Amino acid sequence: MIDNNILKPIFNNIPEELKQWNQWVAWKAEPRENGKFAKLPLNPNTGGNAAVNDPSTWGTYEESVVHYNNGTDLDGIGFVFTDDDPFLGIDLDDCRDPETGELADWAREIIDIIGSYTEVSPSGTGVKILCRGQLDGPG
Repeated sequence: MIDNNILKPIFNNIPEELKQWNQWVAWKAEPRENGKFAKLPLNPNTGGNAAVNDPSTWGTYEESVVHYNNGTDLDGIGFVFTDDDPFLGIDLDDCRDPETGELADWAREIIDIIGSYTEVSPSGTGVKILCRGQLDGPG
């Protein structure tokens, strides 16, 4: 773990519908030069690197939670989006005050319009919306 300010997952908040897909990884934060971090995906079964284009490196939700809970340097778990699942993710960056939890008005409006599962990003400064949908093109 590189930053004690990385928010920890709240597993009970993750929708059951997402938990049914075997597209889960654990991750650890890797520092970037810009002071932010990247999320290095890890195979929940082997602890080795995972790849978003290699399903053999993913696991179940339960396997990812167990790996996260047993790992000493892990920062979270993540869902891998594919063309075969009905989900997409929307990242709203720099819209949340990490001290107060207050959201920018523009972000609140988007969240309300979409009306789906939304979680605070690990940095605490943004949100991620997961919903059913398909992109019309590359995104």
